[in-house]
Amino acid sequence: MEKHAQNKLKMYKLVLKTCMANPAEISAVGSLQGAVDALEQKVHQLQILAAEQAAATMGVKEEKNQHRLATIARVEGIAGALKAFAIANGDEVLKAKLSFTPSKLKTGSSLKTIQVIDRIIESANDHISQLQSSGILPADITELQALRNELDNQFIATRSAIASRKTKTKEVGSLMREIDELLKGQLDNLMLVVKAVHPKFYDRYHTARMIVDYRSKSPKDPNISDSPLLIPPPEE
Repeated sequence: MEKHAQNKLKMYKLVLKTCMANPAEISAVGSLQGAVDALEQKVHQLQILAAEQAAATMGVKEEKNQHRLATIARVEGIAGALKAFAIANGDEVLKAKLSFTPSKLKTGSSLKTIQVIDRIIESANDHISQLQSSGILPADITELQALRNELDNQFIATRSAIASRKTKTKEVGSLMREIDELLKGQLDNLMLVVKAVHPKFYDRYHTARMIVDYRSKSPKDPNISDSPLLIPPPEE
């Protein structure tokens, strides 16, 4: 969740805590009790969704990056042997196929990374007998193929995790809008019923309804401070 959404969740939980700490005042108004019950259910759902959203990509990128580095290490070894062979034999076509940098493999797109690895594997298979004198055996090429396949699976898993997180993010946003409507349309108005009889409780509720955001400084806005910005509920 983004910082603003996290702060809103804290506000929802504080409002709920404030209401549940005053059962007599809440139960005195039937509709208010129903609204609080609905709030409790939706906040519980939101916490579950937020946890699922956070878990969607947890560890996936790190695992992919580790496997990517291991694959690149094997690519470099086989590509080095191929390049030495190409230079020794004046094979310009092979040299052109080996035109890549390890940094591009580390940071390039998944498609281009797999394309380069496939090119190296194809070239290695084409020169499998010549590579043995450089210490590259058929088993090494087979190992690189397996690493390549797993890396491709890791790329797919990462895209799937990102898509899942986006879906959860939309669900979180939709549920938060429902909670906002519940607060503004029901609780804020029904709390006015108990305001005259229980003013202290109403004040605690009103205070709980405030969202605290912290504006961060940026190079484009050097004059923005880090002081809290209190966003109150709608005016009565």
